[in-house]
Amino acid sequence: DWNGSTLSRLNAVTTSYSAREFLKLANYQFIATILFIILVILLITLYLYKLINRPLKAITHSLETESSKPLEELESRKNEFGEIARLINEFFENKNALMAEIVMRIKAENELIDKQDELISAKEKAEELSKLKSNLLANLSHEFRTPLSGIIGLSELLKMDIQDEEQIRLLN
Repeated sequence: DWNGSTLSRLNAVTTSYSAREFLKLANYQFIATILFIILVILLITLYLYKLINRPLKAITHSLETESSKPLEELESRKNEFGEIARLINEFFENKNALMAEIVMRIKAENELIDKQDELISAKEKAEELSKLKSNLLANLSHEFRTPLSGIIGLSELLKMDIQDEEQIRLLN
């Protein structure tokens, strides 16, 4: 009958038993699902770690050694790591070109300093030689003038005393 007979009680006991089993089963399924999700997250994390860590290590090694060789594999990639590798290689090329230019300018500057030192030395030597020449000319001039003054003075005196035309011509 439908008014709370034994059949209903059996039905309630069966429902109650099924609910407990269902809850146990649900707990196991929930725990299994959580463990599966954790496993998937760990696998994704490991994959991403390898996907990101290798390029970062290559970039770090390249920057530490200042070499573009570790980046050769990354350059062919069409992602951000490839772009970073290309930019780092471009940086190294520009840096090397600038370093070569700096070395060239330092050499040119050192050559200019050497030439300047040579010019200063040559100028000092020329000034010293000019002083020596001036002293030599002054001494020579003095040495010539002193006897010549006496000769000219005597010649003038002789001219005053001599009456012979031939001797006057020779004195002039």
